[in-house]
Amino acid sequence: MASMDRCLVTFFGDGDNDSDTDCQSLTPASYSGYKSATTASVEISNQSADCFKPQRRQSARAERRRLKRNSKSSYNTEEDDRVHSSNLTRSQTMHCSKSCGELLPSSLPPENDEGNIEYKLKLVKPTTSRLEHLVTQLKWRLAEGQGQAVYELGVEDNGVVLGLTKMELNESLRTLDAMCRRLNAKYTILRERQIDNGTRKAQEILIRRLPNDNIELVESRLAVLGNLDAGKSTLLGVLTQGDLDNGRGRARLNLFRHPHEIQTGYTSSVSSEILGFDARGNLINYSGNRCVEDILDESSKLYRLIDLAGHIRYQKTTLRGLIAHDPHLVMLVVSSVTGLTDMAQEHAALAVGLQVPFIVVITKIDLCDHGPVLASVEAWLKATGNKRVPLVVQTKDDAITAADNIFQAGGSVTPVFPLSCVTGSGLSLLTEFLNVAPTNPQSRVGLGSRHLQQQQQQQRFAQEFCVDSVASLCGSGKFSYVLSGPVLNGQLREGELLKLGPGVDGVFVTVRITGLNRNRLPCGAVQAGHWASVTVCLQLEDRNWGSHSLPRVAESFARRGAFLIPLNSHPPAVLSFSAEVALHCRQRGGGGLSGGPLRHNQPVNILCGIVCQQAIVSNGLLASASASSGLNSSKRRQQQQRRIDCSVASPVQVHLRFAKQAELLRPGDRLVLRSGHRLLGVGRVLQTNNLLES
Repeated sequence: MASMDRCLVTFFGDGDNDSDTDCQSLTPASYSGYKSATTASVEISNQSADCFKPQRRQSARAERRRLKRNSKSSYNTEEDDRVHSSNLTRSQTMHCSKSCGELLPSSLPPENDEGNIEYKLKLVKPTTSRLEHLVTQLKWRLAEGQGQAVYELGVEDNGVVLGLTKMELNESLRTLDAMCRRLNAKYTILRERQIDNGTRKAQEILIRRLPNDNIELVESRLAVLGNLDAGKSTLLGVLTQGDLDNGRGRARLNLFRHPHEIQTGYTSSVSSEILGFDARGNLINYSGNRCVEDILDESSKLYRLIDLAGHIRYQKTTLRGLIAHDPHLVMLVVSSVTGLTDMAQEHAALAVGLQVPFIVVITKIDLCDHGPVLASVEAWLKATGNKRVPLVVQTKDDAITAADNIFQAGGSVTPVFPLSCVTGSGLSLLTEFLNVAPTNPQSRVGLGSRHLQQQQQQQRFAQEFCVDSVASLCGSGKFSYVLSGPVLNGQLREGELLKLGPGVDGVFVTVRITGLNRNRLPCGAVQAGHWASVTVCLQLEDRNWGSHSLPRVAESFARRGAFLIPLNSHPPAVLSFSAEVALHCRQRGGGGLSGGPLRHNQPVNILCGIVCQQAIVSNGLLASASASSGLNSSKRRQQQQRRIDCSVASPVQVHLRFAKQAELLRPGDRLVLRSGHRLLGVGRVLQTNNLLES
């Protein structure tokens, strides 16, 4: 599509085809309100000094003095938020904070009726009926943004920024405050623009709804990929703990789960932590002796940060963690010391193949010049087939612009954040991006077009929970298990009866929910978008299992890849299916993935959501068998060579059959084919064959 190749980042909003910028590397100079590089670097240094606690570099005595001097400093954002105008009352101050002085662009694309961005020229003394209409409109925008909306005050519907006088702006903020109170929301002024020598102003305002309880707090999942020494765990440790690293990996220790990870410094398993933002954009993490309960209570926006392994030895674990958690956003971490390695390129190509929006973080910029690495990242993003538009984030205005465009149609914008976990340079820009980025966007990861997304949503059951891991409860009753995984649709409550499977012969068994946990805390209910632990008791006595022993039957149901669905549903147990797969072959110069053409009866590993099982290719490439039957050997080799060369851009259709047991698959599901440590390709399910109907 042409809109995918257009640059959307010169404006923020819902305009998809309004920019005329060529697909080149974007710099802050492309935007109105750009500050010089010197000023930007000074801003970053000042923000880093105010927001992050320095760590020991020299003697213990100097460290104690430094900690004492900075003991009252906060991690991120200001403690004393100011209101925009002194005319606002004290009650209004509770619902408003001013966070920046960045400049609003001089013009915007026309307003879009869909999405979470609303243009308002002014909101001055509305009538009662008009106020009700405005509240309904704000409610719609908040629903479109999953509890987050952006209002542009002083902007006409066609995108022309006219601005407001001081009196009009104060009255508009009062009206907006009344609207937020009606919907239990708060607003923050992101940036503004002065017009006519400061006599008129236009403001961009972020509105965030306050959740009534933890059940309504929807998570945005962010997966972290990169090479083994890029600093992924260190970066997550700094973000979640609030302390800078000491240069020797101290910040990453809280994320490691095994002793050998601490000894080697390499992540070998999937770990996750939570990171929150309150309604004013303040970062909420474990700093200040906070616990999980405090983070959940204080946050109005929540991230689940998923740390994945970067060593090739644990590539299977990395792929399973990435597919299973279905992230909304991927963070590709690249070290400025080692550069863009083959593994980092494979991870980036995987994100592109799965249609996951991703950002690039260049770490360790305190050790060496990151200019060459930045150039190589930009070259890879703009390479043929990637169609990515790199945006180097150097100011807060760049971070807001990147957040506004990261989930736009086509997903071509890729923000690049140079930072250091030791000095703190650039960290505040990354947290600002995470704060402003849309919450749990409607364009879900890997679902492709909106039509395909709606088709998949219609195929989902009213209640749907997928099992990622299983733990047996000994001594708590017969056939009781703790199932951990994502809630895909609906809501689960304690005491409900559901189906679990498919298990033996593709059938499902009745289970009762006896307990629910979320974020390591017990709760009464969980809903779609949550990652939860569900305690169930299998009721195997309801039917005759013949010669099968009950313990083996129970293990076939309580397994990774099983689903919890409603009792009255009729799920398809799929043993064979056809899929459209884009095969990836390593090309000279990097940028591709190692793989090759599929052969008949070739065993491959299938990763489809939580499902992970070996399958057999029943026919190889459909286009190869009949087309090459009448060719001689030389022409057949030439055709096969052409097929390998064009395999990245030309998806092929294959038939696959599970080797062990049936699984629950539906057309449109994304899947990954793997063989050993090689990634063969990425595709989607086209057609399934129901085992119970065949």
